[in-house]
Amino acid sequence: FLPFQVNARRLVIAYYVMTRDVKRTLAPEEFIVTVGGLNRGAHLAAYDPITDQSVPVRVVEAAERRLKLNLTATDYPRLLIIDEE
Repeated sequence: FLPFQVNARRLVIAYYVMTRDVKRTLAPEEFIVTVGGLNRGAHLAAYDPITDQSVPVRVVEAAERRLKLNLTATDYPRLLIIDEE
C-alpha cells in the first residue's frame, strides 16, 4: 500500500499482495482495507495498468475521515485513485 499525493485533491495509491511463491501467479482476491485521512465525499476509482481496465472498488463503511474499502488485489500493483472535493 504505497500512497502518492498527485496534487492538493488527488491521491494515487499503488496496492498489491506480496507472496512468497514468485513462480506462481496469484489469482485476484478481495481484501477489506481501512484508509484514514479521507473525506466521506471522496470519489474513488481503481485501475489495473497491466490489463488497462477499471477494477471494482466499493466503500464498505464511511466514518469521520476514514473509509473502509473492498478492493480486489493481486501480486502486481493496481492503482486506487482518490479525488477529494
